[in-house]
Amino acid sequence: MTRNRRRDLPVAPIRRRLLASLIDLALTLLGGILAIGAVAGVITMRGRKDAPGVSSLNRLTSSKRVSIALRVFAFVLNVLLTGRRGPGSRIVGTRLVDARTGGPVSLRQATLRAGSRQGWLFLVSPYPPVSLKLHPDLHPALKFAKSA
Repeated sequence: MTRNRRRDLPVAPIRRRLLASLIDLALTLLGGILAIGAVAGVITMRGRKDAPGVSSLNRLTSSKRVSIALRVFAFVLNVLLTGRRGPGSRIVGTRLVDARTGGPVSLRQATLRAGSRQGWLFLVSPYPPVSLKLHPDLHPALKFAKSA
């Protein structure tokens, strides 16, 4: 079995990769701000303080099943989009390639990349907040902390 030989592709300097990430982040934040502004504008134009269904949406997203489904969906989307160039990468001229062949990243490599990223985020994320229903003795301490 013959493998393709590795092409001699230059490795992008960290400054270019960081710049590409910052451009992608700025565009994502801008899109999020515009989306939030649009929703707030629609709510204000309708003359309501809350949009109908906001409380039911909160209940839906706090469900364990929905949370797991959203995480699985995000993981699959992350795997499928690995190797595609975002606006930042296009602007600075970088791309993600297989180190052995110089070609596109395989599905296995994309899965390992996304899985390691998700695993790291799971390990370093803070623990979920303590429920006051389970620990009613914390209630007075929290009131004191909020008033201080």
